Order: sequence, then structure tokens, then C-alpha cells
Amino acid sequence: GWQVTMISGSISGAVATLARQPIQRLKWIRQVDPGQPVPYGTVLRRTVQEGGVLGLFRGSTAGIVRNIPHASLVYTIYPWWERNIKAALGGEARGGESSFGTRFFAGFATGFCATVATHPLDTIRVRISLTQGDAWQRGAEGGRRSWLMSPSPALLRPAGEAKLADILSDVGRQGGVR
Repeated sequence: GWQVTMISGSISGAVATLARQPIQRLKWIRQVDPGQPVPYGTVLRRTVQEGGVLGLFRGSTAGIVRNIPHASLVYTIYPWWERNIKAALGGEARGGESSFGTRFFAGFATGFCATVATHPLDTIRVRISLTQGDAWQRGAEGGRRSWLMSPSPALLRPAGEAKLADILSDVGRQGGVR
């Protein structure tokens, strides 16, 4: 039933997060470094020098906390969306497999719902992975609201008392990625 699907989705979300976290962390560091573009090899070397191999996994716990419910929602609600979209378009009367359009819109609706439900956790995950020292503490002092208001690091949208732009400024003052 849906419980097995939910558990399978949760496990796949945790495993996928651990597998991709080092690459995500290196990508995020490169994206926020205000200086000249630095090759991935250099970012990797610096990250390992500063935090050891575990430095590549900074933010993994928050990522797992975000991806477990996200993946379990995706695996669990996709069939519901597919069935209801197919019924709304009269596809059940024809039987057989769902059309490309039905699967596309079911996937869109599923991804949208899962992302909206887990977005605050995603914001926290990115901030933990990117921040250093007092910037993380300032965000924590800003309270729960400060972590929930920013949709993504790329947009640099204000987040209550703590803004990602402030965090990036702190990283820049510290010399960016070395």
C-alpha cells in the first residue's frame, strides 16, 4: 500500500542526498564566491583542507531531513495525481496507459506539492551548507521566521532578520572560497 511506497521514497531520498551532497556543496560554494571563477578541483582541495572529507558533507543532515519527506511525498502522491488527472480528462473510459500529457501534469503537480511542503527545509539545508561561523549564528538568532522566508540562494530574497545576502557578504569579507 501507500505506506510501503512512502517508506521506499524516504529511503531513496536519504540515499540520494548522501550521494549528491559533496557535489552540491562544491557547486554552491562556486556559485556564491564573489571572485573569479575557481575550478572545481581547487574548491574541492580547499574544502577538504578546511573541513576534512566531512566538510564535503556539511548540510547533509538538513538535506536528509528535507529529502525524506520530499521523496516520500513524490512517490506517494504521484499515482493520486495521475489517476485524478486521467479521470478529469476522460482517460479512464479509454483504459490503458496514461498519455504523455497526463503523466507530465501529474509529475508537475507532484513536484510542486512536494516542493511547497518541504521548501523551508530546503532553505535551511542550503544555508547550513553555505554559511560559516557568525553568519549561521545570526540566522539562528533571527528565529524560525528568518529561515522560512527565502525561496532560494540564487534569488537573494530577504529572510526576516537574516538575509542570505548578509551571509554571502560575510563569506566575501572572509575572502570567499580560498
